[in-house]
This record gives sequence, structure tokens and C-alpha cells, in this order.
Amino acid sequence: MRARSTSSGFCRWSVAEASKPFCQMNQENQEFSIEDYRNYWLAAATADSSQRLQPPPGLIEAFWTAAGLPDQRWPTSPPRISGMGELVRDFYRAREASGKPNHYLNHDPWVHLAHSAGVLTDELWIQMTLENQYLWCHKCLVGWDRETFLRYRYQGHEPEAGTVEAFKLHHDSTLADQVNRMIAIAAATLDPRLHQMLAKIDHSGEERLLLACQHIEQQQVPSLTRAIAEHPLQHEALAKMAASEFTVEDAAGLQAALEGFSDHTLLLVEEFAASARPLIRGILDPRPGCSKLLRLRDALRGVIIDRSAVMSQLEPVSGELNSHEFNRMIGAVPSELFGWFRATFGDSAPEAMILDALDGRNRKKLEDSIKRHAQMAPKCYALLPLPEEPKARDAEVRARYLKIEEFLQGSKKFGSERQANNHVCAEVAQTNLALNAGYDDADELFFEIESKLAAEAADARFTSGEYEVSLSYSVEGPALVIVKDGKALKAVPPALKKTKGYQELHDLYEALRTQARRFRRALEKRMALASPIEPKQLASMWRAPILREMLAKLVMIDEHDHTGLLDDSGTALIAVTGEKHILSDEKLWIGHPVVLERLGVLPAWRSHCFDKEIVQPLRQIFREFYALAPAEIVSSSESHRFVGHLLATGPLGGLMKTRGWNSAGFDFPQPRKSFGALGLKAFFEVNDCGHYLTETQTVTSGVVYFEDTTGQRLPLETIPETVFSEVMRDVDLFVSVAQTAGDHESSKELIAQRQALLTALVGKLKLKGVSQEGGHAVIEGRRSIYYIHLATGAVYLGKGRHLCIVPAESWKKPQKIFLPFFADDDKRIAEIFSKILLLSQDDKITDPHILEQIDQALS
Repeated sequence: MRARSTSSGFCRWSVAEASKPFCQMNQENQEFSIEDYRNYWLAAATADSSQRLQPPPGLIEAFWTAAGLPDQRWPTSPPRISGMGELVRDFYRAREASGKPNHYLNHDPWVHLAHSAGVLTDELWIQMTLENQYLWCHKCLVGWDRETFLRYRYQGHEPEAGTVEAFKLHHDSTLADQVNRMIAIAAATLDPRLHQMLAKIDHSGEERLLLACQHIEQQQVPSLTRAIAEHPLQHEALAKMAASEFTVEDAAGLQAALEGFSDHTLLLVEEFAASARPLIRGILDPRPGCSKLLRLRDALRGVIIDRSAVMSQLEPVSGELNSHEFNRMIGAVPSELFGWFRATFGDSAPEAMILDALDGRNRKKLEDSIKRHAQMAPKCYALLPLPEEPKARDAEVRARYLKIEEFLQGSKKFGSERQANNHVCAEVAQTNLALNAGYDDADELFFEIESKLAAEAADARFTSGEYEVSLSYSVEGPALVIVKDGKALKAVPPALKKTKGYQELHDLYEALRTQARRFRRALEKRMALASPIEPKQLASMWRAPILREMLAKLVMIDEHDHTGLLDDSGTALIAVTGEKHILSDEKLWIGHPVVLERLGVLPAWRSHCFDKEIVQPLRQIFREFYALAPAEIVSSSESHRFVGHLLATGPLGGLMKTRGWNSAGFDFPQPRKSFGALGLKAFFEVNDCGHYLTETQTVTSGVVYFEDTTGQRLPLETIPETVFSEVMRDVDLFVSVAQTAGDHESSKELIAQRQALLTALVGKLKLKGVSQEGGHAVIEGRRSIYYIHLATGAVYLGKGRHLCIVPAESWKKPQKIFLPFFADDDKRIAEIFSKILLLSQDDKITDPHILEQIDQALS
């Protein structure tokens, strides 16, 4: 390469010179001079970022070789051509003058070149930093340690003098010293231009903590958690400096230095200064009100999950708290200190919303936010102070409860993930409201209010001419009864439909139907969580006709493990043997089948249910249940029973939504289900997942495990047996329905439940020629033998040929079939039993498509 040097001053370039055409460069023999490089880089410095300047072939490679950075990553020698330092300075001055900085420029080699050329001044470094806040050199060289570098790069050996490695080591060492010095100056001066850079790097040493305290004290910085109008990034820079890492034992004199700062300064830095937190707390504890404020802030930290996230990204369970406990903590803090603490948060911060709600200052704002479905709004709305007068208090609690229900119902217009999040938010809001109103939990509040609403509507009726319209109740819910001349009508007369009284009663009927569905879900949840029903609750629930009908059909367990159905008065349990157990002042539980099986009474109750034709409001005694397997006790903290199945993410996401699972997240989310009352979370691992569940078409099922509120995995044998069973039932459903074709065999629990139902049905109907073989029902018809798979409902002639029997879209349960639960709860079971009845009398089949298939098989 031919190198030609030119003598020039620092500012010899001009914009006119920078726009000199590249065609004037020396291209005769691919050898470039400093002027050639200069012409190209000054033109590049002033070009728009959208322009793609094409240098002469080989110029870029030749330039970086001449600069001593042939790979554009690490210098191997000083610049091999004079004038490089002037070129670097002129290049960045041209960029600054053009006002068109390119943030995508790779600044790393320019930093190395400026340093090796001896022109890396403070101002030049600041300009480089402003153009690229993520400058790799800052991350790499801050806190650079020679010994660590030697161990990492040269196995601990000093490189020989004069070698490339020795030059690199010397270059890194001196550049690190210079960069660290300049960062120290930036931290000391808190240059506003460098706030973002100071907020990006990791600081070390107690000096940075003390500098943060000094800046806060001198500039009277009001907060480290919200932006300040004059310097929007200052709070982030100071917070990062306060988080400087060091060992307190090595920080001699730190306590004496910190004691000189005010309460406000130490309270601000304490939240971020993990290394010095115990020391700072020791200083603050004796100061008036500070220990009480720290206790309040710790409580808020526990409430706001993912403290650094913006409000829309908070975990849905954030914001659950007891308003009475928080009000006591707030009352213990001096008012002036609390006012300062509240001012440290912006008005939209979740902490501010909570504190303002507890004080009753933001009711209108929260009501408006609920209409926009802001997730923190209903939680804080529940915390607003309640009236002291009992009637006004009850009315306010009911109004807020219905407002939260309105929030939940309005969520149906959103996607599945947001619906799931809003559902959790509503549960947190109801818990907050329940605790605020003096209830033990949200379930107690739910049944108290819903029972009253149902009881108030129980006797609703109206008369129009010769028609009398009223409501009746059964385990399935409410029904409209229209009577004329003492006879019930099957259809609503057109003239009656137009009356205002009928329309009002019909609206009430629809509301009660919706309420009945809520009751079923709430009772199922109580069974799953093994939540007790207190005597006072039972009395309140019994006054609501819908609930009374439902409770009377569920098998209950008392405190002495007696099982039975409630009698007509709701004051005694009638055992399967007919024995009566009078209930004193004791709790009851809705018997989960896994508990009934452990008590040895499940088969008897199943037979009783068929004998007495008891239709249950939810799947209870014929519910699939999952006990802990010996292998799962050995594996301790995770279950492998559903590992390795390929699942389609579309149906999987839909199923998770219906069963209360949440798969929201930004990086490889893991589906989870929260059991807040028990302090548990269940996780279902899915492998080969994208950044969100449906980013890929399929995922592979993994292990199931549980964590406590601290994220610690729990041994499976410590999980309540009902919760374990319900989680496994959910996962079995996911794997069974979302499986790709032919990938999964039905679980033994599902088959066992269907076999028990089949046994009871065959016995009740006295069907002949129906038996069981493995996971199939075997039907001996007049013309052939049929096999029906108890999980899928697939029908086979013999053991091989498939028989296609497609139920009509409007298919309903045949009148002959009794099921101990609603057919809609498991349409597959009703379909299977319908096919059994059909094929057991195959000589009476008239459907030509079915007959044609049978004839072909028999011919």
C-alpha cells in the first residue's frame, strides 16, 4: 500500500470538501491515500442515513488495515498511516455539524482508533456516547481488571513484549483507565447529556453511591422512580449509581459519610442500594417515622409484582392487599413524611393509585379507568373507604361488587390472554373488597351478595289478564312458568310477550340463569380448593332457591368425615345408608372424588346417584380424579406423566383460557394457574415454544410442577390432594384435545371414569350384551359385535373396521339415558351412551348410511 501523508490543521475540512465526488478518488491501482480515506468518510459523515454510499472497491478494508484494526473489532497495532487522528476528529466534527447522526454506525472500532491515535478527548468520547448509548466499549471496559483479563484471554500468562497480544493488553488497559476516568467525571458532574449512558452501565464502588446521595441532596431530587421534567433520565442515572455494587466491609468510613445525609435522600437511595441497604436501614431506624415508612414501603413492594414494569405489564395478581392493615401502617407514619413519600410517585404509578384509593382521593379517576379496562383500576376501586352507617355500607359494597362484575363481563370483547388477565384482576379486586368490607375472603363476599340477590328475586311474579307468570327453580337453574286457568303453558302467548311485566320478569330470568352459571363455577372452585362452608354461610346460601337446589344434590363431608346429602332444612346430612347426622356449629366441605375415594365411599355414592336419579349441578362423584403416583413421590417436585406429546397451540390456548390458565409473557412463556388463597402456582411446561404461545403451530408438553409465592418449587406430596387432582385433570384435557393426530393415548383416569358410568348405566337400563374390554365398550348386537372407544367415541365393527356414526349438530341426550350431571358438561359421554343404545338394537336401525356400512362389512 502506498501511504501519502498531508499536513493539515484540525479544522481544514469544509462541507464543500466533504461532498467531493468519490469518482475523483485514486482508483488506478487500488492503493489509497489519507486524502482518499478522508474524502469518503467526510462524505459518509454528512450523508442521510437512508443513503447508501458506495466506496471504491477495497477502500473500507484498506482503511481499517491502515488503522491497525483489520477485523474492525480489536486493534493489532498503532495506525500504520499518519493523519488518522486528524481524520477521526474531523469525521466526528462533520457528523456533529451535519446534524444527522447515524445511531446504527458501529462506533467500537472508532473508539479504539481514536484512543490508539491519541485523540480520544473528553468531548470526542461524549459525542461518541451520545450517538450510541449502547456503546460496546462502555460495557466491556467499565470495571476492567488486568488479572481477570489475563486469565480469560491468556490463561493467566503475561504476553511477550513486542507481540500483538502485548499491544492488545496495553491498549485495553490504557483505554479502560481512560473510559473509567471519563465515566467517573460524568458521574461526578452528572452531565445531563450522559444521563442515559450512566443509566445503562453497571457501577461499582461506594464512591458512586455517595455521589448519588450528594447529587440528590444538592439538587433536591424529588424521586428516583419517576421522570423529572427538566431532566427526564436523571432519576434512572441516579438510581443506577445508587445500585453500585461493593462490599460494605471494605467500604471504610461509609457509615459516617451516609449519616450526614437527610432522611429523604437515604430513603430514596435505600430502595436501589442493595449493597448498602442494611447499613442505610440501621441509620434510618432511629430517625422519627422512618422505620414506619420503610415498613409501609416494604408492604407496597410485596403488593406490586414486577416493580420495574409499566402498569400494563404488571402481573395480574399485583395489587392484592388488606386495606385495614395498610391504613394502620399509613397512620403510623408522620403526615409530612407520608406526604413526601406519596409525592415520589407519579399519579399513574400503581403505588400512587393504591395510596390515593386508601385515602379516597381518586374515586372518579378509578371509575373512568374501569370503563377503559385498566387492570389496576378495579383493584384500587375496591380499596376506597366505605361508609360507616351499616345500610349505606352494605349498599356501597354491593354497588362495587356489581361494578367489578361489569368490568369482568366487558372483558369478553378482548383476546384470550387479556380476558384471562382481567379475570385474575377481578378476583383480586373482589378479594380487596371482601377484606375492606370485613369478610374473610372473596368467596364469602360472593355467596353473601349473590345469595341475597337470588333470594330477593325468588318470589318475583306478575299477572296479566288470565295469565300468571312466575319463576320456578331446579338444579339446572330458573325456569319461567306461565299458567292459564290452572294449566302450565308450553309456549309464551304472543300478546303476553309484549307486556312490560313479562319483559321485566324475562330479563330477571336471564340474569338468574347467568347467576346460576356463576354459582356452579363458584361451587366447583370450592370443591377444587377444599374450601370449607361455614355454618353462617350455609344458612345464607340456603335462603337462595337456586343455591338450595344445587347444594342439596352435592355430597358433603363434615368435620368428622361423615358424608351425605343435605336434608330439606339444610341442618343434617343423610348418609348413603340413610343414617342422619345432625349438623351442629361445624364446617362442611363439598366432597371431591379424590377425598371420597380415600374415605372409601365413592362407589356407594355412584350407585346411589343412579338409583335415585340424582342430577348434580357439577361433575362431582363421576369426575375424573388424579392421585399422586409412587413415581411422582420419588421425583419429588415434578410430574412427568404428560411429558413428550405434540400439542397444537391454537386449541391449547383456547382450553387454557376456559380453565383459568395464563400463558402471557414476553420470552418463552410457561402456562401457569394461580391458587392465590393457598399461596400456590401450578406450571405446565411447554417446550419448543416461541416468544408467545401461538407463535409456533405446535409445542411439546413437559413436566408439571408447583411453586410457592417466593418461586420455590414444592414437593408434590405437599400439594393439597384436591388441587393436585384438578391441575392434572386440566393438563389431561389439554393433552387429550390439543394433541396432534394419533399422538396421545387417553389417560387411565378418564377411562376409569367412563367405565364407572358405563357400569352404572348398563345396570340401570338392564342392557344385555354390553360389556367392557380395556378402554372399549363391547356391544353384541343382533347383526354384529361392535366396539366403542370410551374416550373418543369411535365405533368399530369387530376390532378393525371403522363404523362412521355422526351425531346431528342439534343432537340432544335421548330421553332413555339418565346422566348424573348435565349432558352439556360432557357431550362425548352422552354421545357414547347414545351409540350404545343404538347398536344394542342394530336390527332396528333405519339410517341408510349406517346400514350400508354394516352390510358391506358382513358381506
